[in-house]
Amino acid sequence: MAQTTDKAQNLLALISKGLHRHAEQSTAATLGDRSQYIGLSDIGRTLECPRAALAGKVLPRSHPDLSKLLTLQRGHWLEHGIGQALSAHGLHMLPQLELSIVHENVPIKAHLDFVLVWEKPRPAVRILELKSTEHLPDTLYTSYEVQLHGQAGLLAYYWNHPVFSLRDAAGSIQHANLTMPELCKAHFGLHLPKSANKVDLEAWVLCMSMSDAKAFGPYTPNASMRELCLNTAKT
Repeated sequence: MAQTTDKAQNLLALISKGLHRHAEQSTAATLGDRSQYIGLSDIGRTLECPRAALAGKVLPRSHPDLSKLLTLQRGHWLEHGIGQALSAHGLHMLPQLELSIVHENVPIKAHLDFVLVWEKPRPAVRILELKSTEHLPDTLYTSYEVQLHGQAGLLAYYWNHPVFSLRDAAGSIQHANLTMPELCKAHFGLHLPKSANKVDLEAWVLCMSMSDAKAFGPYTPNASMRELCLNTAKT
């Protein structure tokens, strides 16, 4: 009986180590070295709890246990499934679109889970941010709302600046340092306006539990919220 228990523990340890390694590889491929820039999720966490946000950036992270790893990976698995659902409609979709800027010597990056674009009947962009939760919230968390306002605000403000990049699933660069219209033309052959003011732009959060989902939005570009995000990153 003891031998069987040992084998079971070894199997769980194998899965735990594999999940941890896969998480590190996936993060490096899609988000790069997160210690070298401020992300919008960092900004959102800072406005909820500055001390925890700072500790998350500068202190080494402990190896999560299997329960925590499964919770973290569930979000990635759900994200993959939502991506397949959107692809099934034949939509023009940019997964993990990267927006990279330097604001007053502070490197800031935004990684947008899914960006849907179309040019007819009216040019439009929809940002979709996925969040995996144990229970669906009645109202959206402040950190999530700040992140969405930041995404919408920065995308609109830097629309015609060469700050957008797109990677494939393996993390290899497909397009780098293009404006948003240039990237959509190169990737889809779409012709979008050079001004974001002529584009219908909305951001949405999709919160998902294991058995249900809930959408929050829309969030639209807001200059005050954009400045709040930039100032928080600097602070």
